[in-house]
Amino acid sequence: MKRTYIQEWEKFRSFYQWHFIIGFSLLFISSFGSFFLIGQFPFDVNAFFEQLQNKFADIASHDSNMMIMWEIFINNIRASLIIMLIGLIPLVFLPHFMIVTNGLVIGIVMNFIQESGNSIVPMIFLGLLPHGITELIAVVLAASLGSFLSLNIWKIWLDNEKAVSFKESIVMSVKTFVIVIFPLILISAFIESFITSFLLETFAS
Repeated sequence: MKRTYIQEWEKFRSFYQWHFIIGFSLLFISSFGSFFLIGQFPFDVNAFFEQLQNKFADIASHDSNMMIMWEIFINNIRASLIIMLIGLIPLVFLPHFMIVTNGLVIGIVMNFIQESGNSIVPMIFLGLLPHGITELIAVVLAASLGSFLSLNIWKIWLDNEKAVSFKESIVMSVKTFVIVIFPLILISAFIESFITSFLLETFAS
């Protein structure tokens, strides 16, 4: 097991590292940008937040935390898989566009909380960071796999010596998804369902 993750780390440094750095940079820029600038645009934050609440109403309606965890896990694993597979379209920016979208949503939600007269500090430290660290790493890594696949297709077309075969790139990405992203999303779903909810109810009420 240890050897497997050492190999994944070496693969990350060789193939995904810069994609990952770019992805996280875009996430932070889009989050902070939407938080500070959303008021400058004719955008109905209240309506957006209501739509967001309705979207997750079915998940929150479950009586069992285990069912909530399962729903969160399925939603996030599906979203991450889609983000990675978008990389099969040879437009390198597409996977990272999904990251920017996530960043915009985070910023808008934080802006809504602040404009509602509430402090965003408890929400960040109690409602976002506990599960968000592992979840965002997983999502950004999925986008990194997608942009790696997309860029590698161009390298193959251009006969670049640094290209890996299409089959090998698929195998590499799927292996990373199963070994790294899958458990990260599972951990995130557990934390969000059992720990984040407890922290918010206990300390932010």
